[in-house]
Amino acid sequence: MKKIYLFICLIVCAQFVNAQVHIRYNTNKEKLEKLEHIKKSLPNSLSTKILPSFNYSQLIAEDKTRESYGLPARYGKKFDVQWSTLNSGTWSDSEDNKIWHLKIHSSDAYSLGLLFEKFYLPDEATFLIYNEPESFMYGPLTSKSNKIHEQFSMGPIQGETIILELTVPKKLQNKVKLQINGIIHGYRDLFKTQLGYNNSGSCLDFNDVECFDNPDWDNESDAVVRLINGIYYGSGALVNNTANDYTPYLLTAFHNIDVNGSGDISTTEEQAVANCLFQFHYKSPTCNGSNSLYIQFTGGDLVASLYDTDFALIELDDSPVGNENITYLESVYKVGSFSVCFSFDCFSVDICP
Repeated sequence: MKKIYLFICLIVCAQFVNAQVHIRYNTNKEKLEKLEHIKKSLPNSLSTKILPSFNYSQLIAEDKTRESYGLPARYGKKFDVQWSTLNSGTWSDSEDNKIWHLKIHSSDAYSLGLLFEKFYLPDEATFLIYNEPESFMYGPLTSKSNKIHEQFSMGPIQGETIILELTVPKKLQNKVKLQINGIIHGYRDLFKTQLGYNNSGSCLDFNDVECFDNPDWDNESDAVVRLINGIYYGSGALVNNTANDYTPYLLTAFHNIDVNGSGDISTTEEQAVANCLFQFHYKSPTCNGSNSLYIQFTGGDLVASLYDTDFALIELDDSPVGNENITYLESVYKVGSFSVCFSFDCFSVDICP
């Protein structure tokens, strides 16, 4: 049989990572200073889309049943929409640029997520999303975020009201493709604004990673991601292969992909991996701190899975090599039995991964 040991390997490379997205937020809901320097002047009135209300108590009851069957945790409800820069929002002029804004509101939402069936930004265009309290900033995104399949997903973005802001040169306005086909209302508080940090079940005895005296935890935690799969979430870790070529493989659980719990991954579930979100550094930078800056990658391909061992392996669309703040768990091939020497796994993913 095979025996695999997992060790820690810190990757430092001169190559720059272009496809990653930086997300910054303050859990105390204070305004982010950086946002004031990026945010453009808003029009006096913004076009606002308001989502319908729903009975979330029924979803909570369903979630308890799902949890008893070991299904992935669900945090949101999806609403189907068809909003784009052509039929929604407000356009304004700023020198040589056109600026498009769209406000989205869903009452009592802890967060809002966006699903794009068409997403394409031309060169020189920037796309920024922030919440109305200005305590959460997503992006800015550029043409480096474009995918071959022209799909994209964003979120969760903290708050019940968010503002989308696109800036594009006037000469390139007709090249933009932003077609939103889904909004996810987060009815569970993934940011722990009501409960506070360190509520991730048995994860590390309720301690932030940054509260440990051993600095080596930094390397290990830098390989861990919070995985967002549509309206579901879980965790995983970046692993190297025996060729040591740093192919961006992410080790996660089968049930994080098989969201309906059938025991088989359907074509739809496999295709959904292309819009999964992989959030590195979802942790407080200081012990019991409040600010967080995490790094997100979008999209991947399912390359292997096995129900019996609750195993799934995803290859990320974009490599994190070149980001000195992300590490790989290194695999070494040995002949013998199968064992795992080190792992992170929390059913309820907190600020401490």
